[in-house]
Amino acid sequence: MGPHMARPRTGIRAGQRELTLGPGAAYPRRMSCSGSLWCLRAAVAWTSSLATVAGCTDRSVTREPECVLRAFAANSGEADHQCALAEDGSLWCWGRSAEGQLGVDDDEASDSLPGPRPLAHGEWRDAAVGREHTCAIESNGALWCWGGNGFGQLGLGTSSDTPHAKPERLAPDQWLQIAAGEVWSCGLRAPGTLWCWGGNEFGQLGLDREDEIIAMPTQVGDAEDWQQVTLGSSHGCGLRVDGAMWCWGDNGAGQLGQGVALQRFPVPVQVGTRTDWELVRTGASHTCALADDGSLWCWGHWGQGPALGHGVEPDPLPVNYEPRQVGDATDWIDLAVGFSHTCARKSDLSLWCWGQNIDGELGVGSVGDVSTPTQLVGDDWIDVSAGGTFGCAIARDGSPHCWGFVLGFGDAASEPLLREPAAVDCPVE
Repeated sequence: MGPHMARPRTGIRAGQRELTLGPGAAYPRRMSCSGSLWCLRAAVAWTSSLATVAGCTDRSVTREPECVLRAFAANSGEADHQCALAEDGSLWCWGRSAEGQLGVDDDEASDSLPGPRPLAHGEWRDAAVGREHTCAIESNGALWCWGGNGFGQLGLGTSSDTPHAKPERLAPDQWLQIAAGEVWSCGLRAPGTLWCWGGNEFGQLGLDREDEIIAMPTQVGDAEDWQQVTLGSSHGCGLRVDGAMWCWGDNGAGQLGQGVALQRFPVPVQVGTRTDWELVRTGASHTCALADDGSLWCWGHWGQGPALGHGVEPDPLPVNYEPRQVGDATDWIDLAVGFSHTCARKSDLSLWCWGQNIDGELGVGSVGDVSTPTQLVGDDWIDVSAGGTFGCAIARDGSPHCWGFVLGFGDAASEPLLREPAAVDCPVE
């Protein structure tokens, strides 16, 4: 996942007022009066003037952060921690914190936090969590990163085993969107350029370089029309303004959608020829995307596996190394891809998950793999996220719910797995 994690969302057409911005904002955007700026083709910073134009409340008055959540940080599918943006622009994080990835510099959070706690400063509009690091963009376009930096994934110019528990500001500014992979990061800067840094073992930085670590943000190609980027374990994908999808990095499981399972593609390559993609998400070894017509497509994962949502496959297995539609529904509006599972929302705000389910990460009330979309309890979910062995969703009232294993709820030896969505205390004192 504008302030709503800078992700295009296809379920907000009805009831939204369309707003075209001035010079430097070349693409149509939509504004809602819930405190969120929805961006159809590119991300822009939230300003009080835009809020005034939209007829929304001016939120510039300083006040204590309120834990009314509206959007999760983009998740690499590897993380054992979670972050989310609140309606007031504050950023809340919880879960594992051994490498300082929660941005909370105190002894209490040395291992984990069981529920959300706000960062000490900033009004945030986008965030992303990797395996052991977190990055977020303030409303002024400044980018901050914290947590583990063993592969230079914080973008500070160095790599070190010493964690950074406090947010570190990267230069320059004008950041529009941020994404985090397992041990790497990418972001979009105005006017729409793509930048990547961190671990590069599989060519996942898209720079066509052999360096295993590139610790400073480095531009990928010279295109200036990127409108979305998402990162998995060691591959990335993005959308251009024309609706075309491009992917790069590790392709050992066919996750780049090229019709083959070659080891890697060190520069972005286009996925097919269609130009109607609206949202793409990446996991450990599979990729899923939504098209403009509300259809859902998944591929990769060594050409098989329940994470693709295609049901029980025949023998021999078909090769799913390029986009293949999941069922025939055309009312999907959002999705999240975890390590080996997938979740998606429909236009009626129902939530569906499928894939690997060893630790209850599907939230369907049981364990055991599920090969087709299966509905979770509830029908008022406004956002969804999938991590390594867990899932989380935000209810209409802004309350977070999680299921599966991790996120500070204890370990398998001391606590049962959460097999259905359970409310997370918010805030944690």
